[in-house]
Amino acid sequence: MKNKFRNRLITGLMLILASAFIIPVSATAFQYGGEKHFKASHKRMNRFGLCLNIWRNPQIIKDLNLSNEQVEKIKRADFNMKEQNLTLRTKMDQLRLKMDRAYANDRTNDEKIMAIAKKIAKTREQNYLLSIESRLKLKKILTPEQIKKLESYIMTRRIGHMGRGRNMMPKKF
Repeated sequence: MKNKFRNRLITGLMLILASAFIIPVSATAFQYGGEKHFKASHKRMNRFGLCLNIWRNPQIIKDLNLSNEQVEKIKRADFNMKEQNLTLRTKMDQLRLKMDRAYANDRTNDEKIMAIAKKIAKTREQNYLLSIESRLKLKKILTPEQIKKLESYIMTRRIGHMGRGRNMMPKKF
């Protein structure tokens, strides 16, 4: 009888311990990572328009001592860049779909696939040129002192993210 009681007690304690560790882990497994999701989408939005959405942050505007004219120019450049980026992304998605269709055919047409690949490469080139163009626009709008302040601000914000992908700020504009 003591043996049965001991076995039940051990089994009960094991169930309690298992539920104490398993239930909290499983409860957080399906949570929506709101802040992480926002940060990822924010990086994606910021990847091509390097620092162009600084007009959204009043603290940066204050720290850089931006004039209203500068803020308006940056805002216009930001929206123009996002419109161009959106058209390029749409074009890229269409080309990827065409590429998938071309590969899905039983008889693949090598020339057609190579033509689509060249179009994809051209679109990527345009995307890269758009990011360079946005940097140059920002450099024309800001003064050299403001650029130095912005660079130091970005580098201090990015130190914790070193080595985490290709969204790193270049050393110089």
